[in-house]
Amino acid sequence: MESPDTGTPVGFFSVITNIFSSPSEVYEKTAPHEPSMSLWLIPFLVAILIGCGIAVMVTTVPTFKGQILDAQSKVMQKRVDQGKMTQAQMDAAQEQMEKMGGLFVVFGVIGTVVVLSLVYFGGALLLWLAAKISLKSPAGYAKHLEIYGVSSWIGILGGIIAALLMNALGSMYATPSLALAVFSSYDPMNSLHRFLASVEFFGIWQWAVAGIGLSKTSGKSAGMGIATGLGVYVLIIVIRYAWGAAFS
Repeated sequence: MESPDTGTPVGFFSVITNIFSSPSEVYEKTAPHEPSMSLWLIPFLVAILIGCGIAVMVTTVPTFKGQILDAQSKVMQKRVDQGKMTQAQMDAAQEQMEKMGGLFVVFGVIGTVVVLSLVYFGGALLLWLAAKISLKSPAGYAKHLEIYGVSSWIGILGGIIAALLMNALGSMYATPSLALAVFSSYDPMNSLHRFLASVEFFGIWQWAVAGIGLSKTSGKSAGMGIATGLGVYVLIIVIRYAWGAAFS
């Protein structure tokens, strides 16, 4: 690909490899140029592809599917205990879920596409707003979408490793996060367990790298950029935790 203003090539495969080892070098090359759609669109599509693959895996492999149904049963049982659902309604819902078959996979894939899209474009939006507020960055949303897209290759690697860990350890909760400490006894109704699952190692890495991109675009120090990026990640953890608590 070429930057639109100077024609200086920005090698696609160079971006993929160097973002892991020399992110500062990558963002130094992309920061002076107009936003490149391919730099965010390609990793977005790859993330969707991998995410859908994981969704198919967890909705078809009996072990993972059983864990999903068990988690949903615990949520419904809590609602029964709170008087928000009758036992008959819970029994009917469980029977319906067990009969869904292929629809279970379809809903899993659709849900994955929707969630990943919200996370991708919403994450870039939060990055842009944070950069405007804390770094006074003059760059627009499209540039911050590019920054997020370039850093998302780290998240893609995290997704691949998550799939490998889940298969190796036989648990959909065996993700590269603090939840590894409790994956064998993970309880989706346990607030501590949900918090541990929300602190993802590759997420921390990705948002720190995105912070480097912020620093190059805004002209501020790497420390300020990384602090801003990680600050956004902490906000996302809080939002995810609150969302999970509201529906558990």
